[in-house]
Amino acid sequence: MAIRSKYGRKRESSLSTYLWIALGILLTWIFFSIYQEKSPSATLEDVYHKVLGQDSLVSKSPRSWEKDYQSLQAQSDSVQAELTKCLTSSPYKLGKVSIEDDFVNLRDAASLSSNIIQKIPNGSEVNILYFDTKEYIWDGKMGKWCKVQYADLEGWVWGNYIAPQ
Repeated sequence: MAIRSKYGRKRESSLSTYLWIALGILLTWIFFSIYQEKSPSATLEDVYHKVLGQDSLVSKSPRSWEKDYQSLQAQSDSVQAELTKCLTSSPYKLGKVSIEDDFVNLRDAASLSSNIIQKIPNGSEVNILYFDTKEYIWDGKMGKWCKVQYADLEGWVWGNYIAPQ
């Protein structure tokens, strides 16, 4: 509906001006949604949260989901590799018998008076299970007893004779 101004020109009504503005906003909204590869409602929701000052976007574009998936897949592969490494490797630290004699005694307890289970040759590798927490003096040197595994046997060896590798 056109209204004539006092100069004789037709003037558009304010309703049609608002319709053009609304159409411009609608088209901008749709083009922006297409550019971001999101639905118009997701784009509107993101704008709403930005206006409220919340920086995190509510919705993600397909590219963003794909990047997240690839990142999680890489992390999963890394964790799987570490798990495989843990399952296939020995849980024990290796040690080597280092003594000036030909062998060291593997004992059934952390004591010089305990029974000897086996004699371990000098230079042999053993699995170190753990070191005793208490320190002792033997031959004028401080040391701890060490629980080791050798030839499917577990026993105690004077810790100063085991060199961790």
